[in-house]
Amino acid sequence: NVGVAIDPGNVVVALRRQFETNWQMFAVRGVLAFALVAVLIVRFYYGIHVLTPSFALYAFADAAALLVAAVWRAPPNGRAWLLVTDALVGFAAGAAVFARPLLPEFSLVIVIGLRVGIGGVLLLMSATRLDGHAGQRVMVAAGMASVLFTAALFAAPHVGLSWRLAIYLLVFGVLNFALAWQLRASRR
Repeated sequence: NVGVAIDPGNVVVALRRQFETNWQMFAVRGVLAFALVAVLIVRFYYGIHVLTPSFALYAFADAAALLVAAVWRAPPNGRAWLLVTDALVGFAAGAAVFARPLLPEFSLVIVIGLRVGIGGVLLLMSATRLDGHAGQRVMVAAGMASVLFTAALFAAPHVGLSWRLAIYLLVFGVLNFALAWQLRASRR
């Protein structure tokens, strides 16, 4: 068995370049978050039957953006497994909700919590690879917002899913736009 040793410094640089090259992914994630907030406002009039398929579509679109960023213009020695894992979790969450379109609200809380929580942990792991980059703090903030939202969701699952999700998505969307801006600016 002959292995190829990759310098950890090169992996960090490759991941940093991959994020800078694919800064649009974070802007798309911000747009998707704001779109779901709009759906949550409509949900107050039409009930959970609007939230369930809308969240599934959001999960699929978000996962597609992550998957495109993982493979599009990826550096040869880059580590895209964090993005691919996040995308797979998104696809699984979307599939779980589409498989049961009349999912009870408590089950929807679990699916949303798992999707957001795992995504937050993966964002935090990605942020550790951006050591010293201007976008690192914003990525940490987005990851922490996701983890804290999940903790709040699981601590009180029957308390106002829609408004808590809307607040989280507004914060997450703004942080993703800020991250996209910082990554784009550092690219120059």
